[in-house]
Amino acid sequence: MDLRTDVAGIEAIGGALDDCGAVGDAFRERVTRGVLSGVVLRQARDPIHVHGAPGTGKSLVADVVHTVASSALGRAGARVDIDCSAVVPGQLPGALVDAASDAAGGTLVVDRMELLSADGLARVERLQRGAPDVLLVGLTETPTGLTGARMKLTPLHERERDIWSLVDHYFERTAAELPAHDCLGFSRQSKADIAARVQGASVASVAVLRDIVRDCIYQAAADGPLPERLTSEGVRVVLEARYGQVAQTRTDRDVALLESAFAAFEPPRMADRLAEVHGIPAEVLERQAEILRVAIDTLDGLPKSYRNIMDRVDDVQRASLWLLSEAETQAEFRRFFGSERFMQPTKSVAWAFFNRVFKRDMG
Repeated sequence: MDLRTDVAGIEAIGGALDDCGAVGDAFRERVTRGVLSGVVLRQARDPIHVHGAPGTGKSLVADVVHTVASSALGRAGARVDIDCSAVVPGQLPGALVDAASDAAGGTLVVDRMELLSADGLARVERLQRGAPDVLLVGLTETPTGLTGARMKLTPLHERERDIWSLVDHYFERTAAELPAHDCLGFSRQSKADIAARVQGASVASVAVLRDIVRDCIYQAAADGPLPERLTSEGVRVVLEARYGQVAQTRTDRDVALLESAFAAFEPPRMADRLAEVHGIPAEVLERQAEILRVAIDTLDGLPKSYRNIMDRVDDVQRASLWLLSEAETQAEFRRFFGSERFMQPTKSVAWAFFNRVFKRDMG
């Protein structure tokens, strides 16, 4: 598959994300990468399993996968959904067979797979092998161990960039339900307050943030016409009712915002130059440099020589790639790079990689 196809696939995924209402750069980037590697590049030959906490967007990913399979890969079959919580265990085998038949040439979405027994998972595994013309999308809170591509969705509190975008998104949707007004949305500080509490309370679900935003808007509307901006005073009432927000939390957030603003005055010229050379965002380079700085600082008891530093960098990169692959075995690590043999590292390379990552004696 050439780069032109990759670009077309990325464009198709972007269009599907728009059509399905996906909001948030971090979420969209993760889904784009997951659908590109797990569906488009594999030509929908392998199942894809999406796992994450409730409310992280698994059903939305299923929508995107089916849309992309139809638009980019020309799959004309229907989408069929099965919720494992709604099927009597004894009726599962027949239900799966019927659903796979109805989804021929299309997409079969199996939701709540974490409820399946070992026998139920084995039946899904056999279904995957026996219905190659069906793109199976498994949705589960935790990894199942079934073969195929995997995509992990991170909880909302780990996606700070998305929180701000979602606050604006839910403001527009909710404010449209109210009579005509001149409100422009949440102030910067009020959005920072909401983000701080979402992170502090480890909120995983986007639906919880939606409810917070709606509560803030309707609380303000109950007091009279909506103001030009929804400020921290009104937001704090809602947050304290839910989480008991304390003043120190907001003070800490203010300090962090102020420090980041001053840090932004110094343009990262070298980062921009290197980003252009390597074709990646400068932000990615800066984050990577910070990670490597921390890794180098942990060279306790060893001189910070070129050789020691490069060994440490190599170890960190290898371990990070293994972590990204979510592999438990060398075979799973190889499959991370694609289903075709030419796409995978050789067994000897995977063996050496595994031993280097887990510091095993290769002698």
